[in-house]
Amino acid sequence: MVNNSTAFVGLDLGDKRSNAFILDPEGELIEEIRIPTNESAFRRKFASLPPCRVAMEAHPLPLGQPLARATRA
Repeated sequence: MVNNSTAFVGLDLGDKRSNAFILDPEGELIEEIRIPTNESAFRRKFASLPPCRVAMEAHPLPLGQPLARATRA
């Protein structure tokens, strides 16, 4: 079950740059951005967001842990 106040983030990870799509709880697009694929860029962008659900494209690079650290409050 999804909390009614939960926003959503969709990530399309690239080797150097990633696309992110931020949706409100109703599924309306709030923001579409392209950011560098690194922990500091993800931290700058996502640290201020409230808790949200994230859908991430599978990627062969070992990005999971740095991105997970970047999105924790």
